[in-house]
Amino acid sequence: SWPQLEQSGWLDDEHFALPALSPCSAPDCLAAFCGEACREAQMASGHHRVLCRGSGCLTAAQQDAWVAFCSHADTHYDTFRLAGLVICKVAGEVLFGQPLAQAIERLTRFCSRPWPELAAPGRRQGNRVEKCMALLGESHRLLCDALVGALPEGLERLLSYEGYSSLVGMLDLVTKDLARPNTLDKRLKEALDDAPVQLRTELGQFGLVWMRARLDAENEDEDVSEFEGEQGKSAPAADGDAAAGDRQKDLVEMSRRAAKLPVLPGFEGFGLVEPVALTNHSCDANTDIVPSVYTSDVVASATRDIAEGEELTMSYIDDTKHLHVRRHELLSGYAFLCRCARCEAEAQLASDEGGE
Repeated sequence: SWPQLEQSGWLDDEHFALPALSPCSAPDCLAAFCGEACREAQMASGHHRVLCRGSGCLTAAQQDAWVAFCSHADTHYDTFRLAGLVICKVAGEVLFGQPLAQAIERLTRFCSRPWPELAAPGRRQGNRVEKCMALLGESHRLLCDALVGALPEGLERLLSYEGYSSLVGMLDLVTKDLARPNTLDKRLKEALDDAPVQLRTELGQFGLVWMRARLDAENEDEDVSEFEGEQGKSAPAADGDAAAGDRQKDLVEMSRRAAKLPVLPGFEGFGLVEPVALTNHSCDANTDIVPSVYTSDVVASATRDIAEGEELTMSYIDDTKHLHVRRHELLSGYAFLCRCARCEAEAQLASDEGGE
């Protein structure tokens, strides 16, 4: 129960409400989209043209099989679902007029490796490889139940085990994290500046509740109670003005950190953004690529001056880390040993100093 929030009237204020969902126009379809623009984009060139219950592409049994496929993916590995959506999108493109060769070329120009090799790298990962192959096999079986017979001629390879494994591996390598803050968070924080202290406190507690729930769901060891715990911490025993000054500093720091915390949970997700998927890595990247807060766009910003004809690059990892850590993360996560100019220079310096 959140009595201050309920009394504030904000729950019924349209200023603090997300836009209404836009349902699919097909009478038998239960799908809904975040807005009319999203719905129109899906109906024009998206995967929904194949999955829509009103399209006639899938039988009722295949629709049920697709639901089972998605449930398996949601339980075990999100990328399975994205791979299925990509296959449906390509099928829709061919069914609605795009040349087969052009549709296939869009999937084969990205870096790819079989998924079990990426999910369990190294020679001593036999048991894990077997588990990954079992998960992949079950996901593939469910996907075939949903899509066999529905794909245009020429796309059969996408539903082969090898093709599906390579597609999942490709998506693991080239998809972009699209997580972004809640679009209402800024409005709420502005309104909180003039809100009663009781309401500010209650929304702060609300924020800590959903952060805790998210961390528990992800089984992470880190803990948002770093701020939560400091609220109940006592300052070390001290006398007079020194103790009061320390407490005042603690309160200022706590307030500063609390102001940075989001009020509402953000939106999680990842996706295949073709220009980003074709951008190579560098530990001295000249662009920073992030999702837009208020639209579905992905924005690239130059991090330094870029010479005419210079390749645009991005960093796949945290490039502030040490050379050996960066190379290990790229080798284990992306299956390549980084030999960018920065890595080569740092490796040479370490070698000259006897560090290797």
